[in-house]
Amino acid sequence: MRKGLKKKFTKLLLRHYLNVPSDWIIALGTPFRKGMPFAAVYSEPLWQEENLTAKVRSVLRRHWLPSEERIQKVADDVFIENIFGGNEDYGDKLLNLMTWHYQQPPPATALPKADEEKAYSLQVFTQSTRDRFKDLHFARLRLQLAVRSPMICTLAFPMVIKIPILAIRYYVDIDYQHAFAAIRKSGHPQAEGLVAYLYETAFIQQKIAIGFHEYLRLVRHTREHKEQAILTKGEVDALREMDNVLSLLKASLEKMIALLGLAHGITNLTEQKTHTKKVAALKKRLPEATLSLEYWKLIEEFISPENLEVLNNFRNGLLHKRGISALQPHSYVGKPGKDTPFDEIFQPLHEQHAKNTMVFLCTLAILTDQLVRLDPPSMEEQLAFYHFASQADPIPHQFMPVDES
Repeated sequence: MRKGLKKKFTKLLLRHYLNVPSDWIIALGTPFRKGMPFAAVYSEPLWQEENLTAKVRSVLRRHWLPSEERIQKVADDVFIENIFGGNEDYGDKLLNLMTWHYQQPPPATALPKADEEKAYSLQVFTQSTRDRFKDLHFARLRLQLAVRSPMICTLAFPMVIKIPILAIRYYVDIDYQHAFAAIRKSGHPQAEGLVAYLYETAFIQQKIAIGFHEYLRLVRHTREHKEQAILTKGEVDALREMDNVLSLLKASLEKMIALLGLAHGITNLTEQKTHTKKVAALKKRLPEATLSLEYWKLIEEFISPENLEVLNNFRNGLLHKRGISALQPHSYVGKPGKDTPFDEIFQPLHEQHAKNTMVFLCTLAILTDQLVRLDPPSMEEQLAFYHFASQADPIPHQFMPVDES
């Protein structure tokens, strides 16, 4: 009761005596624009952190306002916690990069209505996904790409002028409005298809991450509540989520292959009937400049028929043939929730999702290459980027055009 009264008194003091708002909304840049991430910084916790002398002084003056630096520090903590993640997620670097990005003027290119609808819809869907992960956080879902492949993460820096990467904590989070505008502004002959495939692939990536999240939620529920039950709905639903994730992982790769092809003007890949033929047709027509890139080599390794066998075997074993033991009824019917072999399917598939995400980053890097060739950044963009880059960690600059003057 005392705690409740104290909280009520603090709220009355701040709102009606000191005229302090309940929170401050801090955006990553100014002026605020559609799709820009923002953080709510609440006044009550900041007031509670003040020492007694400062509180008495504020009450006597009928004025209290935390410093801008203090509010910004809390906002940065909120951004890290809810969007960017920690150092292992490359969150600290991407927070700095996106703060710079949203301080730059937005692209002047007007998007077609269909592009606007796609960008807005993905932004709304992304916020819903962020809320899902924020409200029920599972540390095991983090991709930790800064540990797996730190050099791949640095691709986000030179990509920022064309395809800004907000976060890679659970999936690739993109500034879709900016990316679609950059594609349209470049005048790429396949702009329509590029926007469509980027939209679809990014959407699939989020659905994969949501599938893993829902799987772990159902697993936790089963382990806590199965008790003496022979079989629970949660177990059945969890395993069905993995069926869906397997299909989405394969679909994601197919979309990325098509996206790579369109970026280079290759429009007939979907006519190839098998994955092997699609990959062969793609490699045959890619220019040497692309084939020599380190990030292409990672893509090639993962989409090659040999290395894709791991995913295909999982998929075939689950949906056809003799099946995977961990997903068959005898592995969980009549067993205690804690003994159901859920990890046997989660760990290898989540590893596939991490690799899939790295391939998506590399695919977007190659698309950025093509956009830069068609529409080199202006001198103002280059100067702004190099000013930021000079204050950041060393990063590759292979996307930036060479000034021949």
